[in-house]
Amino acid sequence: MTRRSFCFWCRVRTSKVGRRKLFLLSFGGKVGRKPGRLQAFFNVLILKKYFFLPSSIELDALLEESWKEREGLFAADNLMVGYTADEEGYKALPEELKKFKAALSDKPSRRYAFEFVPELKNEGFKTSSKVNYVARCGSFDAEAYTGALEVLKVIMNYEYLWQNLRVIGGAYGCMSNFGRSGTGCLVSYRDPKLATTDKIYEGIPEYLKNFSIDERDMTKYVIGAMSSVDTPLSPAVKGSRNLTAYLSGITDEMVQKKREQILDVTQEDIRALADILESILKTGAFCVIGNEQQIEADKNMFKEVKELFH
Repeated sequence: MTRRSFCFWCRVRTSKVGRRKLFLLSFGGKVGRKPGRLQAFFNVLILKKYFFLPSSIELDALLEESWKEREGLFAADNLMVGYTADEEGYKALPEELKKFKAALSDKPSRRYAFEFVPELKNEGFKTSSKVNYVARCGSFDAEAYTGALEVLKVIMNYEYLWQNLRVIGGAYGCMSNFGRSGTGCLVSYRDPKLATTDKIYEGIPEYLKNFSIDERDMTKYVIGAMSSVDTPLSPAVKGSRNLTAYLSGITDEMVQKKREQILDVTQEDIRALADILESILKTGAFCVIGNEQQIEADKNMFKEVKELFH
C-alpha cells in the first residue's frame, strides 16, 4: 500500500441510484491530501441527495470533525485482520502487516458505547411506481432457531410464496429469511398487490399447521436447503464467511448442528414452525414502498404514510 485510505461503506439498492457502494468517509494518509478530502466531500453530497441529510449541514465542519476522530478510530490496538491465502500467500503477511500497523496511530483507541434501541415501525412510502415492495418482519425466540427453518425458507420461496405471490398474484419475485438472532422476514418485490399480499403472509401459520407433502417433494426441499449450507466456495468467499462467523460467535459445532437438523427434518418439524411464523407476524413490523394510489387506498394498514422522496 502506497497510501493509507480508510473508509466505511454500505451497500444500498434503490430505484434511483441502483446498486453501488457508497463510501461514507475516505481520507488520505496526510492532513490536507486533496483526493481523500474531495472524495469525502463528494460522498457527503451523495448522502445529502439520496439519504435525506439536512441541507443545512456544514460539509467542512463534518469533514474536519471526522478527520479529528481518525486517530481514535484507526489505532493499532483496535486492529482486526481477516486474511485468506494458501501457505505461499501467507508468507508475505507478517512483514507487510508490521508495516501497516506501524502506520496506524499508537495512541489508545477510543471506545464508543453503543446501545441499539429497537423501534417497531409500520410505514408506507409512496412513490410514482406502479408496483410495490411489501415486507412483513418480526422476531421470535432465538433459542427456538433450528435448521428446519432453512428448509422452510425453501418451501416459502419456491412453493407457498412463489405460487401465491408470483404465479397467481403477478409479483416479479418473493423471498423469506429466518436468522439465528430470532428475526424473520417475508418480502415481495415488483408486486402489483398490497393488501392481498399481506393476507397471504397472514395465511402462512395455517398453511404450516396443515403441511403435508409426499417424501419426494420433501427430499427436494432438503436438497435445496443443503445447497446453501454446503455449496462450493471460492477462497475469498470462504474467508468472508469465516470472518462473519467469528464476529457473530458462530462455531463449527453450531454449523454442524444446523446441517444435521436439515438432513433429519420431518414434516412434523415443519408443522411445528407455525408458532415461529405466528410470532413473526404478531410483531407487527410492516413496510411498503410503492404505488401512491394503493397505499392511500389501504392507509388504514399503516401507522404512518409518507413520501419516499421529498
